[in-house]
Amino acid sequence: GHRPRIREVLGAIGHSLQLWLLGRAIMMVSVALLTLICLSLLSIPLAFTLSLIAGLLTFVPYFGALVSAVPAVLIAFVQSPVYAAYVVLIYLGAHAIEGYILAPLVQQRTVHLPPALMLSAQALMGTLFGITGAALAAPILVVIMTLTRILYQRDILHDEETDLRRCPASRE
Repeated sequence: GHRPRIREVLGAIGHSLQLWLLGRAIMMVSVALLTLICLSLLSIPLAFTLSLIAGLLTFVPYFGALVSAVPAVLIAFVQSPVYAAYVVLIYLGAHAIEGYILAPLVQQRTVHLPPALMLSAQALMGTLFGITGAALAAPILVVIMTLTRILYQRDILHDEETDLRRCPASRE
């Protein structure tokens, strides 16, 4: 008898996670394009490959930005130490824009998570479980918030409008 309700809840969770992945993809493409443009302006060899690595590793919070910068800085250092310093600034700038401007806006619009809550969850999970915790904090928070919206707001508070507006998959 509970299968339809479980199907509805799991469908809403799946939909929320799809939106979260869409948001991550938007941020990954943005970082890749920004680094590609800046590295190309500096005439850094392998700019496309380096920007592709930067975009892909944006999926991993914090650690991915550091790892993606290492090969670019090393390649730029071959040209000159000044270019290496510029590349460091490019990567710091690109990931600062992604982390402080783009990520909160995209996550607020796709999965309706307040930026302060996301940062707090990443800090807590990172402290408790290390890099793995920091990487999994966002999808875990998306699942928790979806469950809260459906099971608490809808079932206990009987707030249909808020739940349906925030969880489109729960309309079924």
